[in-house]
Amino acid sequence: MQLSAAQARPFNSAWACIAHILRNEGIAGFYKGLSASYLGVSEGIIQWTLYERLKLLAKRADGGPMEWVGMLGAAGGAKMVASLITYPHEVSDVLEALLL
Repeated sequence: MQLSAAQARPFNSAWACIAHILRNEGIAGFYKGLSASYLGVSEGIIQWTLYERLKLLAKRADGGPMEWVGMLGAAGGAKMVASLITYPHEVSDVLEALLL
């Protein structure tokens, strides 16, 4: 519905959008882009899984400032690694949004 705002005749309701998809694309039209959405959540999955593993290593510091530094490093490192792994997917999302 958001993308239809750029069209000559945007949808005026969610029901109009649903009817259009069903009429022109069938049931499969509702699942278009689902695989890209699954790829989109992969960054969070990688980040949190890695963070939990790194957090266990940081807890070995037995409290104090080194444990705090370890937790901060675990959070930042996990985010960095997850972003690097999923970077091509994130860039393609931005480019697709700009081109539409």
